[in-house]
Amino acid sequence: MKIRRITAVLSLAAVMATSSSAFALYMHYNTHPNNHGTWTYGTTGILGGDTVRSEYIDSKYKVSHSSVRNGIGLTNEATVHGGWAKSSQTAIPLVDDYAYYDFWN
Repeated sequence: MKIRRITAVLSLAAVMATSSSAFALYMHYNTHPNNHGTWTYGTTGILGGDTVRSEYIDSKYKVSHSSVRNGIGLTNEATVHGGWAKSSQTAIPLVDDYAYYDFWN
């Protein structure tokens, strides 16, 4: 009886840990294809902490631009000709962080 109870508790803990990790990844890190290129953005930590990222590559235009601003106003941006524009900043847990992209010739 005791072994069954321990096995059930461990199984439930494993399912909950896996489910919450997958949910956190889905909620905090997104890839958005648009008419021109691909934008990947979001925060890498639980509750919006760790790192806020913005990565953009454009297939039609020559210049890709990405920028981020965290919850306390610190920014980072990147402009790249013909490649991935990647920017990141320390994210602030439980505060809104922002990610942007742009493109031009």
